Amino acid sequence: MRNERDYIMKQVTETHITDYIDFIMDDYVDWCGQAKIGSTQMKETEFFAEEGRNYIKIVHSKMGGQRSVHSFIVKKATKKFVEGDVLMAKSWNAPATNFARATVFDKESFVGRIRWSGIC
Repeated sequence: MRNERDYIMKQVTETHITDYIDFIMDDYVDWCGQAKIGSTQMKETEFFAEEGRNYIKIVHSKMGGQRSVHSFIVKKATKKFVEGDVLMAKSWNAPATNFARATVFDKESFVGRIRWSGIC
C-alpha cells in the first residue's frame, strides 16, 4: 500500500511566482548593467503574472504598451506536465508543450535556462 505522502501534490503559491519573477528581473538588471543601459529603461520594464484556467502566464511589459509573453507555469497537472513546470511560450495564449524547461519548486532549475528575454 502506498504511503499517504505519495498523494500530496505540491501547489504553486504566490511565493513561488514572486521568486520566479524576481529571478527574471534580477537577470534583466544584470543584463542592463553589462549593456550599460540606464535606470530609466530598467524602471520602464516589468514582469507580472496573469492567472488562467490551466496556466499562469508571465508577461513582460514595457511602458508605452508593449507586452509579450515570457513563459507559462503549469497551474493544473496534465498527462505530460506536473504543477509548477515552466513552459516556453508558443503564442500569446498557449505554451509550447514539447517539454518543461524548469520547475518553480527548484530555483536551481532556472540557472542557464531562464533569462529575462525568454527561455532556452
